[in-house]
Amino acid sequence: MKIFVLLLLAFALPSWSESLEDGWKGIQVFQSHRADVERAFVKPIEGDALEARYETKDALIHVLYAAGPCTALKTLTGRYNVPAGTVIEYDVVPKGDLRLKDLGWKRELYERRPDPHVVNMAQYDNRRTGIWLTTRTESDKIEIVSSIYFERTTELSSRFGCPPNED
Repeated sequence: MKIFVLLLLAFALPSWSESLEDGWKGIQVFQSHRADVERAFVKPIEGDALEARYETKDALIHVLYAAGPCTALKTLTGRYNVPAGTVIEYDVVPKGDLRLKDLGWKRELYERRPDPHVVNMAQYDNRRTGIWLTTRTESDKIEIVSSIYFERTTELSSRFGCPPNED
């Protein structure tokens, strides 16, 4: 009986109990590839070689992929020296109400910025890791995660960026 209860608890834990700084389901910008994404999220519900949308029981995910190494310097998908299918950025929109306090993240690494234009909205950003959270505050003062954005940092863009075209 104890084993059954432990297994039940293990499968009942939300997927966001992982560390956010390690990426959503482990997907990381410039480290993960399309095969990693499809292992984590299964097949896309729509998309093409450069971008795709995925749906899980917990979230909607939009991923932007590299076109290939230095293929089109004036485009976001072709300006990096990485293989085709490398994750360049992605965003996650949780389904349901994911409370900020339930998100596996390191609060001390983020700066909170209230939205000056929208009441009860705020953004948390970690420029070192390239992670941005958008939240809304409910009437009971509980912050709910609206979206999570994983982008390229300045350091990663410099490391993987293509040399300027000498034309």
